Amino acid sequence: MSIKAGFIQRYTRHLIVIALIVLLYSLARPPDFSSAQRTQLAAQFLFTHLTLPTLPGQPLASVRAVHPSLQRLSAWISAFGASVALSDLDGDGLPNDLCYVNTRTNQVIVAPVPGTSARYAPFALGPAPLPYDPVTMAPTGCVTGDFNEDGLMDLLVYYWGRTPILFLHRQEAVPSRLSRESYVARELVPGGGRWYTNAVTRVDLDGDGHVDLVVANYFPDGAHVLDPHGTGVEQMPAGWSRAYNGGEKHLFLWTSATAGAEPTAHFREVQGVLDDQT
Repeated sequence: MSIKAGFIQRYTRHLIVIALIVLLYSLARPPDFSSAQRTQLAAQFLFTHLTLPTLPGQPLASVRAVHPSLQRLSAWISAFGASVALSDLDGDGLPNDLCYVNTRTNQVIVAPVPGTSARYAPFALGPAPLPYDPVTMAPTGCVTGDFNEDGLMDLLVYYWGRTPILFLHRQEAVPSRLSRESYVARELVPGGGRWYTNAVTRVDLDGDGHVDLVVANYFPDGAHVLDPHGTGVEQMPAGWSRAYNGGEKHLFLWTSATAGAEPTAHFREVQGVLDDQT
């Protein structure tokens, strides 16, 4: 038997496997378009870059101050929080308002979508008069919804360093242009706490027709991640999917609400439903 024939006989299975891999790769890989084809495809879309509204006079930061034990991860931690929610906040029937987190200034900004009419001036959705420490706390996201069921769109802002805040839209005898004074800040969690929330979902979980909330935290509840003067050592979660040492998930069921000039909305936390290992 020739050397070539012996080689083929010995490695037949290996060669078949390699051939299958090459074939499957050629079938699975994305199509490769030429420069002319890409230009032709792009011509079908007319996207325009528009800058999101900002507020003047705010110092810009690129890296957050963090716990000393996390200093080498400060750039990675600083990447969290940039988010945008679109909705109809001013009641004109169009989802042409935005609530977004500007991580460079640690502000939550409400404004008309760029390119639409200037129906009101952009404003910061600050948490006052509720407790807030700008050194150890930072907003990370905004969720829209009618949380007190009065027909007006409200906002829920979640944070690193504290529990989420409900911003409930006031009912006005004479409607005015949207501003910070249009909202009343209410605690979602009485008594608060140090939470590091990365996501909030609103959905009717118990089928009673009222919106409920699922709050998902990343760093462990009670941590001091954004405290530059903290002591000890802060622990990173073990991963993204099965980090049993990370933050908790909290389930809140809607219980009651009121409307008017001082609206309220109340949610009851249900324990033991979203435990990580059950």
